[in-house]
Amino acid sequence: DLGEAWGAYNLAGCYLNGNGVPHNEENAFAYYQQAAEAELADGMNELAGCYANGIGTRQDDEKALFWYQKAAEKGNAFAMLKTGDYLRDNGYAAEARGWFEKVTEVADDELRGWAFHRLGNMYKNGLLGAGNTSTALHFYEKASDHGCVQGTLDLAHCYDDGVGVAVDKHRAASYYERVAKDGDDEQKGLACLCLGAMYRE
Repeated sequence: DLGEAWGAYNLAGCYLNGNGVPHNEENAFAYYQQAAEAELADGMNELAGCYANGIGTRQDDEKALFWYQKAAEKGNAFAMLKTGDYLRDNGYAAEARGWFEKVTEVADDELRGWAFHRLGNMYKNGLLGAGNTSTALHFYEKASDHGCVQGTLDLAHCYDDGVGVAVDKHRAASYYERVAKDGDDEQKGLACLCLGAMYRE
């Protein structure tokens, strides 16, 4: 019964965050497990996160991947992204690419941006064949277009260093400036360092 599954899922969140009940990770895990076993994709995704991060149970990558993949197969876009991560990190690049590509088709802008960024990294790092830096650049542009600041930063590096494209310091600077405005503290710091180095040249 999906109504009961959603009830268990919501109760798990209450225990995890201490909303109206004492914070209790073991109870959160148990209720996420109940929701997952009732075929609720969001419950599967959260249960996978418990296994991935050792929340309310011991950390177990194999079980995390099992539940992420089940949630992904039921259409959970975040689980698709995490399934791709696990597959990429364990040498299954082609399968990982398939999941990342699926995310770019079904997810919201934020997750699409992260999926495009992951694809860019895979091409840049040679996980999908050698000599694909121009394809990496293409995916960093797509990531940036979908609001992924890390994609914008990597795009700036490509133009700064001539990776997959001719060096274009002016264009690199414009991307660094965007990161300096929109990024987190670490991204802003890196963008400002790169801009400073450009102005010293």
